[in-house]
Amino acid sequence: MPNFLATMTKRLSALFKTTLHPFFLAVYPILALYQYNSDEITLESTLVPILVSLAGATVAFLIAWAAMRNSRKAALVVAVSQLVFFSYGHLFGTFGNHAVASTHISLHAFAVPTMVIFIGGAAALIRISKYTFTKLTLILNAVSGALVVSLLATIILNAVSATQIDYSIRDGLGALNPTQSGAEKPDIYYIILDGYPNSAVLKKFYRFDNSVFIKSLQDHGFYVADYSTSNYATTFLSLASSLNGIYLDEIDPPLSPSETNRAIPYSLTHNNAVGRLLQENGYSFINVASGTGLPTNDLKLADRKIRCGSIDEFSLVLIQTTLLNPFERLLVKNDRQNLVQCSFREIKNIPLREEPTFTLAHLLVPHPPYLFRADGSPIQNPVMKLTGGVWADTESFIEQIQFVNAQTEALIDSLLATSPTPPIIIIQADHSTVSSFAQPSNGRNAETAYESNWNNPTDDMIRERMGILNAFYLPNKETGTLYQTMTPVNTFRIVMNMYFGAKNEILEDRNFFSSYSTPYAFRDVTTIVQTSSAQPNSP
Repeated sequence: MPNFLATMTKRLSALFKTTLHPFFLAVYPILALYQYNSDEITLESTLVPILVSLAGATVAFLIAWAAMRNSRKAALVVAVSQLVFFSYGHLFGTFGNHAVASTHISLHAFAVPTMVIFIGGAAALIRISKYTFTKLTLILNAVSGALVVSLLATIILNAVSATQIDYSIRDGLGALNPTQSGAEKPDIYYIILDGYPNSAVLKKFYRFDNSVFIKSLQDHGFYVADYSTSNYATTFLSLASSLNGIYLDEIDPPLSPSETNRAIPYSLTHNNAVGRLLQENGYSFINVASGTGLPTNDLKLADRKIRCGSIDEFSLVLIQTTLLNPFERLLVKNDRQNLVQCSFREIKNIPLREEPTFTLAHLLVPHPPYLFRADGSPIQNPVMKLTGGVWADTESFIEQIQFVNAQTEALIDSLLATSPTPPIIIIQADHSTVSSFAQPSNGRNAETAYESNWNNPTDDMIRERMGILNAFYLPNKETGTLYQTMTPVNTFRIVMNMYFGAKNEILEDRNFFSSYSTPYAFRDVTTIVQTSSAQPNSP
């Protein structure tokens, strides 16, 4: 047995030494996708996909070698398969976007067998070929190895650069001077319902009356800022601002309008002032993971992390770009639905903890993908897209928002019933919706319109994106310092002043719009969204 194992190990080693390119090609697309999105995701997100891809390449290579008894031919078959596998989603995205969603299944039904036949035909030709493929193997080894090495070098340099971020904040949150004892400190829940609009936006753009839910919040004792607007148009900017009580022009050195790197806003979120101040005053910081590529999925500062679901945003995008694209709903749907339901359940258990807690729960609803009907039943075949033309499906959005309303009401009931000390609860959106961005017009389909309108939105589009839900449960305190048009930047300035003896200045409410492609090219849209005439016009 030892001799057999030694022989097999030697043979496998010889095979792999002469045919390395399948293993380089197994890693390269994943690293390339990470590098392209490195401002938005963590390197840790690539670990499982890389291991799975390497395992798949190994199995495929061994099967091909067993069939051909030629390592170079086997490796070439695997390389062809990898080319098809990792390019399928990109090609389908290019051509499939020109088709309506209802035809996607039939397109896959044609495209997948075509790709399989192509791989089979290539394998047959390679098998019967009289070429040795020695030179081609050496070239593929060299090129694929160089691509991986160059990518790794870039990733390492960027990672080192990210650890050397040097910035300071002017006029941040002030020190706390609490008077409560540990037993009297209220738990604090900061619940971000991603993409939840205020009532004015829902009425104008969705023809939906949300007054029943708003009245339910008020009946529970919440103050609802009916005309609240977000300070920034994107999640990572909005949370960096609200969790530190600052505008991002308070950062030294200033964020350059031409810059796209998200390192500083991400660092601000990971090491946010609210969490630090509360930890210094005896609070345990709990992060309910968002399941996105954002810092809220794995906050470095948090004392405890609650994670629901197993497929993160990077894995979802990777699936969409590969031959797994047709099976995306089967692979991802149940996991994303469980992520949402589990997160709501887990928050209900937090009052059972003995120490005072600050919970940041960033829930990716009612934002797409649309996973639930109004009655809470899961949608069986959801479109698993986070952005783009999916926003044009206003009916599915309203179904999901009604589901979120019911879940939120049940969560509030549970927190109020089980908390020994009445908790502080803030239910707030990071930004609003973009249904008007995705309306087909002038010969443009929903996808094309969405991309174009981000760079040149109308005033009404800006109003839609900025009008957010913002509700406060502040027990045993007068709500006179709250006001109808308040924005998230003042959220914790007010809370810290009311409950923890801080002396924070209440900032002027301002709003800044920018696109994902130029996130720091801030356009001041305060006069568009804040004035009485700026609310969306009645239908």
